[in-house]
Amino acid sequence: MKARHKSGIFAQIWSGFAALCFFVVLLTGCICIIMVRQYAINNAKNDLTAKASLVSQIAAQPAGITRLLNQDKLYEIQRLTDAQLIYVDRDLNARLLSVTDDYTLPEQYRTEMDYGLVDTQIIDSVDKELIDEILSGENIAELIRLNLLNTSIILCGSPIFSLSDDGLTEVSGAVILYRPLEVIWSSVTDTLYLFGAAGLISVLLSLVLSLFLSRRFSKPILALSSVAREISDGNYGIVTDVYSSRELDELANSLNVLSANLKTVVGSLSNEKSKLEQILRGIGEGIIAVDKDDKIIHHNAAALDLTDSTQVKQYEATKQFREMEPMLHKAMEEGGRYETRWTLTDGRQIVANIYPVYGESGEYTTGAVALMRDVSESARLEQMRRDYIANISHELRTPLTGIRGMVEPLIDGVIEGEDEKQNCYNIIYQETVRLQKLIGDMLDMSRLQDGRIEIPVEELDVAAICLNVCMRMSAHAKDIGISLSTQLSEQSIYCLGNEDRIIQVLVILLDNAFSFTPANGSIQVFCRKEDDYAAFGVQDSGSGIDPKDLPYIWERFFKADRSRMRTSGTGLGL
Repeated sequence: MKARHKSGIFAQIWSGFAALCFFVVLLTGCICIIMVRQYAINNAKNDLTAKASLVSQIAAQPAGITRLLNQDKLYEIQRLTDAQLIYVDRDLNARLLSVTDDYTLPEQYRTEMDYGLVDTQIIDSVDKELIDEILSGENIAELIRLNLLNTSIILCGSPIFSLSDDGLTEVSGAVILYRPLEVIWSSVTDTLYLFGAAGLISVLLSLVLSLFLSRRFSKPILALSSVAREISDGNYGIVTDVYSSRELDELANSLNVLSANLKTVVGSLSNEKSKLEQILRGIGEGIIAVDKDDKIIHHNAAALDLTDSTQVKQYEATKQFREMEPMLHKAMEEGGRYETRWTLTDGRQIVANIYPVYGESGEYTTGAVALMRDVSESARLEQMRRDYIANISHELRTPLTGIRGMVEPLIDGVIEGEDEKQNCYNIIYQETVRLQKLIGDMLDMSRLQDGRIEIPVEELDVAAICLNVCMRMSAHAKDIGISLSTQLSEQSIYCLGNEDRIIQVLVILLDNAFSFTPANGSIQVFCRKEDDYAAFGVQDSGSGIDPKDLPYIWERFFKADRSRMRTSGTGLGL
């Protein structure tokens, strides 16, 4: 369907004014035509009535009819009355002047010679009825078609009274004065031309005035419309000054107040929206909100990362997040809270908690929101804890089993030799030391996490500490066939630290190096100065730590692949 073109308010107001002016002038013209015509007819009737009465009085005088009925007198009366005259006697015989020239001249140019005296008999029933009414003694003034003349005329008839032989007054005949309608209309037409010219001038003046008034009325309305359009385009705070009618001034003031209020409200909403978006962007958990049509109305960057997506299609949410689609629909339909899990292609485990979003009344849902988080790390740590519990149980059970295995024979008296007893005591002692070390590691870890451990510092010679550690571990290195050496700075390096803890760190690093270095390998302990710090470390020629394990080596309970280690531990050392 084609759109209809809508004209502007100025064109509508101006066309309305113009149409109103044209209608008023046209209506006035029609009324004037009717009134002028009626006035002309009434004026002719009054004029002819007076003149017919006068002529009838002249005819009623002694020998008056005789003086009137000759051609020259009839012509003279017609010239004086500006009307045609017909005399009718009681026998309906009529006498009148008729134009003898076939090429009729206009009446004002005719002379007596252009007329002829005509006697005729009235035979038409309509004409007879009219003449009879006059002969009955009544004065008649009518607009009528007279068949005797075969034309429409304005007719005024007056009876002629005379005295009878017995002295009574009687009607002896009738005098009829008439004018053809063409004559009346010709005089009216000139007047109507004047009215038409005045009406045309009035229309032109009305159009000019309506143009001025239309501009005056439309200008403030267009100004208000422009302000409303600016507000709808988001340009809040714009104001307008309209000096027109009181109503438009009030409307302009209301619009200015509305604009100011909108600016304040929209500014507050924008600030709140900006704060909310910043908060949502700063949240590490992914947030996705959808409406009833499954279109995403909000999301944050974390949601893209947790759904393994680079962008979100606003028009089709469920295709991007198929894993949540059933729960999103269920939350919107049933209003419950649900949870779903899935695994991404990179192995990350995602958990989504889905909640319904209710409308203002709280009686119906308008959408749903999903709160997603990556539980891969917590799942991995949980698995590590379970492994640690299994490992620590194994670590505790092994020495306890060894101790029990040595204590029971001693209690039962099975072992009698002193050398055998001493051997049992040595085994019990080693297992006890092993248990003590395990418990000590766990206590150190607990104190470190709680911040309760205190480490006093003093000035130390780092190179001497490295040599001391290497001397302690050289026997063990020799036993497993590994070359242990040092790489120390030529100058002595002093720093503030705790000797016991530095030795503890170096021993742990060396212990790990022994675990990952094959026989005939080499391990080097280095010490050097780096800017304002003293740096020391352990470097081995072993296979190293798998790159995938590097991010986790500082986590408690974590242990690398056992198949690549000669010894086992609890995962608490580093």
